[in-house]
Amino acid sequence: MHQIRTALCLAALLIAAFAFPAQAKRADAGYFTAEMPAGWKMESENSSVGFYAPRNGGCLNVFIWTAEGLTRESAKKEAAERANGSAVKPLGAGYIYADGSGGRAWVVTDKDFFCEFATDKPIKNLAAFMATFKADDTPGVKRFLAEANKPEVLAWLSFESDAMAGGPAAEKNGAGKQDADDESFVDTGDFSVTKPKDWLFRMEEGVAAFRAPEDAHSIMVFVTKHENAKLDAIIKEQAGEGTEVRKLPGGRSYIYEDASGARVWGMLAKDGQFCEITVDSRFGGTAAFLASMKPGDGAPGMKEIISAAGSPETAAWLDFAPAGKAAAPAKEKKDGAKAPAAKASRTFKGNGLTAEVPAGWSTKIEKNMVTFMADDSSAGLLASVMQLSSDNHKNFVEFSKKSAKTLGGTKIRAAEGMVEFSTKDATGVFSQYGKKALLLMFFGNSAKQQDLAASVVPD
Repeated sequence: MHQIRTALCLAALLIAAFAFPAQAKRADAGYFTAEMPAGWKMESENSSVGFYAPRNGGCLNVFIWTAEGLTRESAKKEAAERANGSAVKPLGAGYIYADGSGGRAWVVTDKDFFCEFATDKPIKNLAAFMATFKADDTPGVKRFLAEANKPEVLAWLSFESDAMAGGPAAEKNGAGKQDADDESFVDTGDFSVTKPKDWLFRMEEGVAAFRAPEDAHSIMVFVTKHENAKLDAIIKEQAGEGTEVRKLPGGRSYIYEDASGARVWGMLAKDGQFCEITVDSRFGGTAAFLASMKPGDGAPGMKEIISAAGSPETAAWLDFAPAGKAAAPAKEKKDGAKAPAAKASRTFKGNGLTAEVPAGWSTKIEKNMVTFMADDSSAGLLASVMQLSSDNHKNFVEFSKKSAKTLGGTKIRAAEGMVEFSTKDATGVFSQYGKKALLLMFFGNSAKQQDLAASVVPD
């Protein structure tokens, strides 16, 4: 027991002593800014800006320059000249082509500006990087960035679709041209999103339903507001009795597969806002769909929810990537007997976090952390809230991985929206809450410790 107390104290000293890694900073690309991931470089030359991923991981070039009297046909003509004999096809508001070296490009214009996005190879997490682009007050540039972040364009630039081969993204309407105003943007009030091309949207009994042609695939988004509700009660209502549900670290989100085989992710925000997303089958566009979601003005909790939903781990789960076995939530006994009532706890509030501390557990505040210890020293929990430079999930993952290394962590991995690691004496997990990262380190193990950890949230 003494070893656990000693190990917890040593971890606290490490957190207090070490400087945590610098976070991604915004780079000025002229007409827009971008949040540069660790190791990336930006080079500007005339009207061109190149973003280079580390270790020869690929390059994204963005060309923006002014002209007069441009039309959509101007984009087609410019794309044809740059393609140098290769095929050109319409995509979204612009045109695409593949260059002779195997790279990909998308060209778009308005009456005063010309813009081209070009990639030389598949770039890891390109969609997450481009989602950080913020335009200045130039209307044409704002439109270019919005159009470039649409799923079909991201899929082309990321080498995830073969639109040139006549896939769904390259389909044409009866007039022989792609409809640039296909009403792909949907605003439900609680959130807005860009639906996949040709998908239908409608509200079905309070659920935002997105359906592929002939119901080949579907995404259902249910949003509501709960007053004083507990996540376990919500899970029981949503998943039903007997369904295996895995509650994720942080205690506010969960995943499960329903009886039909659909995958589900849900989250309860701190303000009581609740959202559950259900995907019935894999179609490859889930990540782009989630990345395009934006919170509505009247639903503040949706910002927290959408930040978590847009993580690569959540997207992988909803896109039917392999996942560990879900852990069943606490249920009543099958014989109908009620589970014993939980013992009394007290609410702790301090050092930027709130927690429900079990009876008999001690609390100690040290600089930027709080340590909780069982009365018999059989288990302990260290909690620390750290400020992030932005709510971008990729930035959070990079920050957390470097911080875990600083703490001597091994087996560091990003999973289900979190970053997990191990040390000689403990296991740790970083969770994201908007622009804050919550670090929890577990020493020993007990049911009370797990309940305590699930209750810890940043203020």
